[in-house]
Amino acid sequence: MQGQRNASQIRTFEPALRDGKPVPARTPMTLRLVAKRQQGDRYQVEIRHASFAAYDPKDPRAVTSIRTPPPAYPEAAYRAGASGSAYLVLKVARDGSVADAAVEQVNLRIVASESEMQRLREIFARSALAAARKWRFRPPSEGKDVSAPYWAVRVPVNYSLRDQPNQGMDGSYGHWISYVPGPRARALWDTGEDASGFSPDALSAGGVYMVDNNGPRLLTPLQGS
Repeated sequence: MQGQRNASQIRTFEPALRDGKPVPARTPMTLRLVAKRQQGDRYQVEIRHASFAAYDPKDPRAVTSIRTPPPAYPEAAYRAGASGSAYLVLKVARDGSVADAAVEQVNLRIVASESEMQRLREIFARSALAAARKWRFRPPSEGKDVSAPYWAVRVPVNYSLRDQPNQGMDGSYGHWISYVPGPRARALWDTGEDASGFSPDALSAGGVYMVDNNGPRLLTPLQGS
């Protein structure tokens, strides 16, 4: 399997500072590895995206979930045997309601014609947006963001059929999942500049992630990013 050497190369981060001095730090890490079949039984593996964000539902410095029931499975997608993941970016108002919502990306775990995949992406996007507009969040009560006029957060929404792997959930970590990445879109409001190597589909399921707090900033480019 190719790619072992590059994947193991040392990555460099901006140092964590305390009182202006670098200090040791730990961070969670989620990687999206992409394997492409080569000749015979050989595969080329790339580190495509990375996230160093963590979700702590008890963190008073971040937006956290109060009520975020998952959407119902879209009937049209169910009939087509389609599954996928919608990656949302939300503008959370000061009262914890969702003031605006956008879909940054929809990945599919089904291969079809371009027109059919576009139709399925739109189905999952509409479903996720409809659910998200009813969600409620707890605004930060401490820290530098407490007085912000609104907060931008990212929330992954997974759609998986019973007999298919559920991307990002505990049972699928460490397993290969075939997927078709969708195009990346941007929210109409400012979500800032992405960290090097970041993509919404590197975020772990079940979390609420502050857009401007993606953890340590990677200085070394990722292979394949």
